[in-house]
Amino acid sequence: MSAAALLCLATATLVGPRPPAHFRFRAVFAPDSPRRGQIDLQRWIVPGAIAVVGVAALTGSVGLVVAASIVVVTVGWSVRAAMRDRAALTRDDELLQAVGVVIAELSVGSPTALACARASAEILADDASSPVGWHLSILAARVRLGGGIAPESAGSVHRIASLWAAAARYGLPLVDLLAASRADLLARQRFAARTRAGLAGPRATARVLAVLPVFGLVLGQGIGADPLRVLLAPGAGSVLLIVGTALAAAGIVWSEQIVASVLR
Repeated sequence: MSAAALLCLATATLVGPRPPAHFRFRAVFAPDSPRRGQIDLQRWIVPGAIAVVGVAALTGSVGLVVAASIVVVTVGWSVRAAMRDRAALTRDDELLQAVGVVIAELSVGSPTALACARASAEILADDASSPVGWHLSILAARVRLGGGIAPESAGSVHRIASLWAAAARYGLPLVDLLAASRADLLARQRFAARTRAGLAGPRATARVLAVLPVFGLVLGQGIGADPLRVLLAPGAGSVLLIVGTALAAAGIVWSEQIVASVLR
């Protein structure tokens, strides 16, 4: 079998539909995967790699292949990071909603397990794939069946389980603990929102500076300097293309990591 046929077969295996056994295995051993806000990188990177190889075959430039690969990986990383941040914001909102519902149920005399179950039902009614809803439902079911609270296995509702365990151990009022936790979460959200708004300008500047060389190439082509011919030619031009693309990608990743560290 030729190398081209092997490449086509491998691509079809990665990009094609998954067999039913894959989903059964994932449902048993990884019920939360893929989580909301994450993407299947295989379905994005593999077609991108095929496109890069196709461009390389048409142009015959190794530097263009390496530079395009760097761009594909950087874009995939940026998209995944953005979706992960969006999922974290949604999870925090759902956790606040869950804490509010549990507080309201406890205030009218409902048992804690029943309060958690009702909060879980309310969250899952809005989003059936919510990790907060499922973890809260599992926590409530475990306690109602006679098991322990086990905060270490509570997942995204670890905060609620920890407060519940502390209240049960030391006889503290759970409503007051949850109210203080809710106030803390709200303060953290407000601070993160203000910080994110303040960093919007620097983030936009970093992205503009990363793509600014592209406009320089367009301007050079427009005035007849023909920079693409130099960059696509083997030798020093290909090296400059790879180094420039790598520096731009490193700048984007570095700036995003700085922003992420500030938000954390």
